[in-house]
Amino acid sequence: MSRLAREILTALVVLALGAGVGWFLGAPLVGLLAAAFLLLLRLWVALARASAVLKGGRSLPSGAGPWAPFAGEILRLRAGSDEAPAGGGALAVPALRRLLEMFPDAVVALDEDSRIVALNEGAGRLLHLDLEEDRGQRIDLLVRHPDFLRRLHEPADGTPVEFHPGGAEDAPIRAWILPLDGAHRLLLLRPLREERRQEEQGRLFLSNASHELRTPVTVLMGHLELLRDQPALAASLRPSVEIMHRESVRMNHLLRNLLELLRLDAELVRPRPPTPVAVDALLETLVERSRGRGRLVVDGGGTTDRILGQEFELVTAFWNLVDNALKFGGAAGEVRVAWSDDGEGGCFAVSDEGPGIDPVDLPRLGERFYRAAGARAAGVEGSGLGLAIVEAVLARHGASLRIESTPGRGTCVRCLFPAAALVRDAASHAHGVPRGEGVL
Repeated sequence: MSRLAREILTALVVLALGAGVGWFLGAPLVGLLAAAFLLLLRLWVALARASAVLKGGRSLPSGAGPWAPFAGEILRLRAGSDEAPAGGGALAVPALRRLLEMFPDAVVALDEDSRIVALNEGAGRLLHLDLEEDRGQRIDLLVRHPDFLRRLHEPADGTPVEFHPGGAEDAPIRAWILPLDGAHRLLLLRPLREERRQEEQGRLFLSNASHELRTPVTVLMGHLELLRDQPALAASLRPSVEIMHRESVRMNHLLRNLLELLRLDAELVRPRPPTPVAVDALLETLVERSRGRGRLVVDGGGTTDRILGQEFELVTAFWNLVDNALKFGGAAGEVRVAWSDDGEGGCFAVSDEGPGIDPVDLPRLGERFYRAAGARAAGVEGSGLGLAIVEAVLARHGASLRIESTPGRGTCVRCLFPAAALVRDAASHAHGVPRGEGVL
């Protein structure tokens, strides 16, 4: 029986006895009140004894009554704080260790000198630490990976870091350092082997599925092209053939984008060495591709700047942005492409005069397969992978994407490249060579 049940049963028995004695004496109400008074007196004595523990008592008085568990927990916490290592502050080590064991992840509590205050079994296994012998040791003397050490001495803002403990390249760990109180921090650890294995399986499935589907889709698209060019094709069948051909082209485009994303993901793990790519040549390629699609105005032509990276990837990313602007800007609208360099970095910008983007959609642009409501409502074909490819390419080149849009007033998309990603012609920058402008 639990302590609470025993206390309730005791109170009921005392009240029943009081009422019984009072009934025997002819005054049951007086007997009941007397029993209630005795219960209150017992509770007051128990509270007084438990308060003695709060004021510094080192032992639990006998007969502490219903407050005994409360007083006992105070004594256990006080004993734990006495066992805390030097520099550990007032943290109760046994209680803290019990708390850390409840975490599903590996966790280490550190003091302001990066000494281990407590850790759970998961952290011991990941970092090869002993729960007792390593308590009080400096974590930076036990885990020597440079990325981890650099993050350890930075502000505890929750920014993750990945490292391999003990040089074990097959056992990567992601770690977060979080503030606990003014003098303590929590080190949260998570193994990445299983997570990366699942990611690799997902990429492998997508890659195999895309390759297997691409061949029949290409064959189907070719036969449909032959069929729609046949003069003998019945007029009643021609609309159906046109629809099937258009959908097969869209499916082929989707598969091509999927394969490109998978290739970019693989390149992040095994990057190829970069080569200088002329910005001016990129702009000329965009102009050639856009012929017959609308009016494209280029600002910044004639620059000698070059971007360190892969030409095919940069063309793919820039063209995706121009293609979006041409589709959403309208046939009569003007699309402007600009390159600028302020000495601290370069900026490739694409702006259109289209309907703009709803502010609700802006935070989700770049998510794979996400399409803005305006694009769906307008019936503009797309896979929702274009901006995802752009962000993946920019990430490989150390660049970032910025999108500004006002409904009814157009959209401007900027690719911001750091100075380290550029190769400049020092002479042209020194003499301030003017940028070209015009319709190419």
